[in-house]
Amino acid sequence: MLLYGAYKKSADPAIKIPYSQFLSQVEENKVETVKIEGSTITGVYRNDSAGEKQFRTVAPNDDG
Repeated sequence: MLLYGAYKKSADPAIKIPYSQFLSQVEENKVETVKIEGSTITGVYRNDSAGEKQFRTVAPNDDG
């Protein structure tokens, strides 16, 4: 059962992108939806032209 859990985690369809790329894509209106949980940001692109529809990134710490 533990092996199944590890497999399921690796089957995440979201691609990991840098936070700076996420910001650029938001500014270019390429992002359809965003969900923020703590420092983790996940979302869906507006169109699937690049072959990837879902993404995830991590926001930098805001210590100040």
